Amino acid sequence: MPRSLAITAAFAAIYVLWGSTYFAIATGLESFPPLMLMALRSLCGGILLLAFDVRGLRALAARDWRLAGLCGVLFFVGCHGVLAMAQTRVASGIAAIMLATIPFWTTLIDYVLPDRRRPSLLVLAALIPGFCGVGAIGWLNGGAAGMLPLVYLLAAALSWSVATVIARRTGHGGSSLALAGLQLTFGGLVLSGLSLAAGEAGGFVAASVSARALAAVAWLVLAGSVVGFAAYHWLLANVSTSLVATYTFVNPVIAVLLGAVFLGERPTPLMLVGGGLILASVLGVWIIERRPQRRDSEEERRLHPHQHDAEDQERCAQQAHRARRLHGNSEQAEMVEGERGQHLAGDEQGEEGRSPEPRDQQNGQGDEDRAEQAAAPAPPGDVRLHAGRGNRVTQRERQHRHADDADEIADESRPCRRPQRRAQVGVQRLLHHQADPGGDGEQDGKSELEHGGSLENGW
Repeated sequence: MPRSLAITAAFAAIYVLWGSTYFAIATGLESFPPLMLMALRSLCGGILLLAFDVRGLRALAARDWRLAGLCGVLFFVGCHGVLAMAQTRVASGIAAIMLATIPFWTTLIDYVLPDRRRPSLLVLAALIPGFCGVGAIGWLNGGAAGMLPLVYLLAAALSWSVATVIARRTGHGGSSLALAGLQLTFGGLVLSGLSLAAGEAGGFVAASVSARALAAVAWLVLAGSVVGFAAYHWLLANVSTSLVATYTFVNPVIAVLLGAVFLGERPTPLMLVGGGLILASVLGVWIIERRPQRRDSEEERRLHPHQHDAEDQERCAQQAHRARRLHGNSEQAEMVEGERGQHLAGDEQGEEGRSPEPRDQQNGQGDEDRAEQAAAPAPPGDVRLHAGRGNRVTQRERQHRHADDADEIADESRPCRRPQRRAQVGVQRLLHHQADPGGDGEQDGKSELEHGGSLENGW
């Protein structure tokens, strides 16, 4: 699958599938306790992912296992478990809007504990409308269920943000599919222990589970955990974190629509205003953060021109093929030019051999002619004196022009090689001038200097 298509499919998974999980959680809570529901989701999804990539699991180092355990607890116990407990008291649309504050917490973590660049004060100012939106939703929900579920949801968003920052900064060298499965399995095991400790198994009646709730669990396992979380982990390793965080723009919209259509959750004007403030704030943070990241990516691309994606590598291969073909044509032209020179030399020797005069007489006459030509002052534009030299200069310029055209085509996608190429050309021509003393070197130097100026203007 092409990389661009894989990125599009992964974003569609975390946009649409994760947006629908809030509706699925609300449906599953009709028959399952919250911690048990999340334990089933995480444990079944993790086992399926590990079964798909057993070889990648064996390749993980001990450090990856420790990080997977830590991130698994933060992702699925601190976030999903707390989310399910809060959704027993709040609407699915409100839960999705409150979890849209994940970029807020990520930005604050980067400001308190910066990794490369601390977020600017403009980014912090962009968070203010979002916190106002959280306050509006808290005011709306305070009379019905109280503020405690909203505090749970904010804590769930913070837990997910901490796990995302850890996964982004530590990285891993193994399979993202195996690492995602390991994190889900660890989170599911801890959730199972907490469910047993909370006594959820005692009040659970398997006979009362509806087909609707079973379908919701299956959807959470397959769509939310296996496909969605695997896509999320793959995007973290291949796309910038701020771009991955854009799923928080889409998930609340889908959750509110599904809740209104299937669960009868009617959004109030205050809820829409608060959600709009949160989404506007998240969008503002993302736009501000994207500017320095785009500059960093361009700088990284300039410093490491060989690290392109698959499409750039394919384009480079095509340009290299064009360069080799052009260089081959130039070599063929040089061979033809050399054969012409050999034929001309042979013709001159043949004419000299057909002369009726004796060999020694021809040599003597030739010496006298050369002495007279050396004694006579030659005019500056004498074509006879510069004919041979002009042919050599013209041939050398043609060779340089073919070689430079080939190098320019090969370097179209590698701008960093252009200064290196100019330096190499300069060194080669300097060595050529040192090896060619006399008038020929001076004349060739002028022509090559003009040719070098045209190359600089072309690059």
